[in-house]
Amino acid sequence: MDAGTEFSMKLTDGKTLTYRIIGINHDDPAGGSGKAGLTFLTTTTGIWSPMNAIDTNAGGWEKSELRQKMNSGKIWNLMPSDFQSKVKAVKKLSNNVGGGDENKNAAVTATSDKLFLLSYSEIAPHLLLGILSLDFLRGHPVRGLQRQGDGELFC
Repeated sequence: MDAGTEFSMKLTDGKTLTYRIIGINHDDPAGGSGKAGLTFLTTTTGIWSPMNAIDTNAGGWEKSELRQKMNSGKIWNLMPSDFQSKVKAVKKLSNNVGGGDENKNAAVTATSDKLFLLSYSEIAPHLLLGILSLDFLRGHPVRGLQRQGDGELFC
């Protein structure tokens, strides 16, 4: 298996989820040492959910309704049981406090997640002041960025 290898699985609602490897020995396991073997990114899902029921990101990823749905709720329950039994939680770092540049390091906290969203810098690493680089767009079609919080499912 290599980064980019694609797979698919049938969700409990009958839809098919397609995903690919994006990381090998990349993420830190939540309850141990070493590295998690593989990190996957969905490429098609049809799954969408806002960050929270009201239009806010207060509490960041750590306290979001979306995180709860992805790790033990509605979205997690779409995953087949054989898939669920193989997924291991990893440690994800994010700014769950806010506060701008003067507070950015103090605001970073770790969460333990089985499914998670990619960070802004992982989704669009070739951004310059928030504007997509034309070179990036020419070589990399951008999918799913039209929704707040992307709405796509990452595992």
